[in-house]
Amino acid sequence: MNCTDLDARLTEWLGGSLSERDARALEAHAASCDDCGARLEQLSRPVSLAATITPPPALRASVLTAVRQRRLSRIWRRGLVTASAVAAVALLAIALQPHRKEASDAPRGASMRMASERVKPELAALAAAEQELVAALAGTPDDAALQRALEDLRRQRVALERIVQQVAS
Repeated sequence: MNCTDLDARLTEWLGGSLSERDARALEAHAASCDDCGARLEQLSRPVSLAATITPPPALRASVLTAVRQRRLSRIWRRGLVTASAVAAVALLAIALQPHRKEASDAPRGASMRMASERVKPELAALAAAEQELVAALAGTPDDAALQRALEDLRRQRVALERIVQQVAS
């Protein structure tokens, strides 16, 4: 091995991916060449020093907390988006259900009021999901995905409230 070979293989040696035979040849050349030996020692010192450094407990705890919050944020976001989508589909199914004419049917205004009463629990579920999203955003206010989910949920709730108002009037 010569100086040029050592330069080409140095990264592999530092990373531990060099074969044992090539590593011995590289180390033998570094032992016989003052320039390469000094370079090898200089470059290997930070690598071995970095392996001995342990992060402070407070840093480790804060990183782990941030990772947990990020995971919880994703779980909440997926769950709330799914819940709001299910609620919206359920509300639309109820609202678009064909009206069956029967002799005992109440007058049209009364049946519309009854339909709007049937939608109220779903609107309450959307409002509860909205509150949970707001609470989740309080913990991670810069989470753009949670903000989008909240905006989508609010749009769905407002659209359904408009439908209820139109049916009631």
